[in-house]
Amino acid sequence: MDQIERVARIVAAKGRDHVARLSAIIARAGELTGDPAFIASMNEVERSALQITPYGWEAEEEFVIGAPQSIFLASVEDYATGEGSTVTFFATRVRSEAECRRRLAMRIDVESAHRASIGQHFDALIPFSELLVPNALRNAMRDIEEGPERPGEFSFFATFHLNYA
Repeated sequence: MDQIERVARIVAAKGRDHVARLSAIIARAGELTGDPAFIASMNEVERSALQITPYGWEAEEEFVIGAPQSIFLASVEDYATGEGSTVTFFATRVRSEAECRRRLAMRIDVESAHRASIGQHFDALIPFSELLVPNALRNAMRDIEEGPERPGEFSFFATFHLNYA
């Protein structure tokens, strides 16, 4: 299921009134983007938001059919005063670090995916991997990466949250 379908289902689950409200917001936003007076009234930060340049890893890559895959591990910590600290860990079998970041960004936000520490292979030492990867999972990832029978798809996602407020 792609990201548009996923978001559409979430919005639809909130009911017709919510869908109508979002439709009105999107229609108005479309009108504003073509209004020179609106663009001229924006400050520098607002204007730069209209020209967001995607990170290089966000662009799709072209791979040869059957390109080799490897286990990639990713971790990122988010901290906000009053909200606490959340560590996210992600493991997946993909063809590149960029593909790993794109998959991670589907589960969390793009900025956090960009900040994530990435390591290749099941035994990569990245922040928090010792905390969030039990030996049984590490052994399973070794079998997936080195064993004779490799699944077409593998992913593991975990979060660890602390708040002392």
